[in-house]
Amino acid sequence: MMYNPQKLHPISYVTSVIEAIKSNFLFIIIFVFFQMNRFEWSNPWSYITPAIVATIFVISFILNAMRVYKTRYWIENNYLILTSGVFNLERKELHIKRIQSMDTTQSVVNRIFGGVSLQIKTPSDGIELDTVTKQQSDWIRQEIEKVKAQIESKSSATHDETCDTPQRHKTQVFNEMLYKLSNKNLLLMAMTSGAILVTFVAVAPIISTLQDVIDWSWLFGSVNHILQNQIYSILLTISVIILISYFIGILITMIKYYGYTLHREGAYLHIRYGLFNIRRLTVPITRIQAAVEERSFVRSLFGYTAYAFIITSEQVVKEDDNADGKVMILPFIKQKEARNIISDIVPHLNFNAIPEGLPWQGFHRRFWIVSLILLIGAGIGHYYFSAWLWLPALVIVTYLIIHSYIAVKKSGTTMNGNQISVKQVTLFGFRVSHFKLEKVIGYHQAAHPLMARANLSHFEFLLAKGATHQSVGIRFEDAKRVKAYRQWYLKGAVDNEKNA
Repeated sequence: MMYNPQKLHPISYVTSVIEAIKSNFLFIIIFVFFQMNRFEWSNPWSYITPAIVATIFVISFILNAMRVYKTRYWIENNYLILTSGVFNLERKELHIKRIQSMDTTQSVVNRIFGGVSLQIKTPSDGIELDTVTKQQSDWIRQEIEKVKAQIESKSSATHDETCDTPQRHKTQVFNEMLYKLSNKNLLLMAMTSGAILVTFVAVAPIISTLQDVIDWSWLFGSVNHILQNQIYSILLTISVIILISYFIGILITMIKYYGYTLHREGAYLHIRYGLFNIRRLTVPITRIQAAVEERSFVRSLFGYTAYAFIITSEQVVKEDDNADGKVMILPFIKQKEARNIISDIVPHLNFNAIPEGLPWQGFHRRFWIVSLILLIGAGIGHYYFSAWLWLPALVIVTYLIIHSYIAVKKSGTTMNGNQISVKQVTLFGFRVSHFKLEKVIGYHQAAHPLMARANLSHFEFLLAKGATHQSVGIRFEDAKRVKAYRQWYLKGAVDNEKNA
């Protein structure tokens, strides 16, 4: 069946409507909330705006529907072929041997109609099928695996004949459950994951769009009526908004990571998560460039952490969680348990303790410029507006000073043969990156004259990440250590050139 041109699932036409709405969401919002109140049925000029919005929407839908109608995919001569296009027919061919992962996304609409979005990726390219049936997705996966096995079998047979050696026995690939996020840990994860920021990111664009339409007087007016004090009413209102945002953020996080599981099958990791929008990801272990541990200050107090892998991928598809080259592997887990799982996946990396501590000459350099700007801004605001602007400025400055102290005390780097581990202090937590020398694609260091006089320097290693790169380094490190890191990198670069 897969060797004849196949069509997309009919539900793709419904998703075309959704795509048209999403692409014209701003125009629809402007019309509904800003033009409806001014609309006059008897005035012909009032029909111009809705006509424009409707025309743009219809054109978008027609183009998306035509793209769905003309899309075909099939297998031919060890290649997966996709043809698509509205005015110009485009043809893309992927050699099945180079396919590394097949990821699926199943939204609420897709679950109702039994469809999935399928992303098939090679190291440098990929194909996205939006949308196919669940049965078609299984067929595609089975046929691709079947063809890959045939190609590998022929290659192995040719190699055996050439070398005149006995044929190797095939080893059975086991599917092993490595990790499952329990409901208890899911709740703890959501409560310590910066839920307020999650809510602000999700809700802020909507509120900014509707701020001139919604009548806020019912909230602020009632609070003022109770307290008869503007300052207390503002503080109470802000507290209520933060509390509501926190609980909404918890809900969003729990919905996203519900049922998170991690399986290992041979050289691949399989990840599944989501309550309404179910995601299934495949991560080739051979593409892993670095293991990154991330934990907030709050999670550190309770002994929990999270691990992600930096991987390489030149193909970027929509709604792809690992398109940026960073894949969450263990979203919430005890540190000791996490080390055992990660060490089993990447046994070539070691996770020894990292010596901590940076020169104190860099302590004030981390915050004094930003603090000076904030204090000057607060002084100007005090003069023209209110003395209360000093409060947020002083809170931020105090946090920057504390953060600088933690960065000096807890940051560090260690080298162990051809591996380096870097512990960084982020804005709200810690990040520890472990990677091998052969994975480093570049090295930078910098120091202005004042830093050089204090024997300080910045450094960063560059790792391949997605279609770009990831920087891993520390600011205001001892210049002698930075020189040693540079020599370590240059030695590896010379060795790689000799091996090449």
